[in-house]
Amino acid sequence: MHKGRLCGIAFIATLLSACGSSGGSASGGSPTPSPQSVTVTVGIVYRGGPAPGDSDHLVAGTIHLTGTAFDASRHVTDGHAATFRVQPGAYTATARSGDAQCRTATVNAAAGTKSPVLVRCDVK
Repeated sequence: MHKGRLCGIAFIATLLSACGSSGGSASGGSPTPSPQSVTVTVGIVYRGGPAPGDSDHLVAGTIHLTGTAFDASRHVTDGHAATFRVQPGAYTATARSGDAQCRTATVNAAAGTKSPVLVRCDVK
């Protein structure tokens, strides 16, 4: 009989806790959804040096993307760019490709951004 009484009390407590919860937030409003993540594409190109000189041909290297609460690197092969899935906002892209001196590029991640951001690396 003691066991039955404990089960009854547990059952009633479960019912009361379920009825007391309305599922809403404490302020009575619905929570604000977080912004949707977006994909940004970053590639490395060489500038200067012997012919053909400036080119938009993507070269191999490592791309590093940083921003608020985001820090990631991707290795890319010749002819390819790296993709990153990030929250909308401003990011900084840096790169390493051989002994070229690569500049810093600003990446503004927003919905609808299509073309890749190019990190330019100076070669002699």
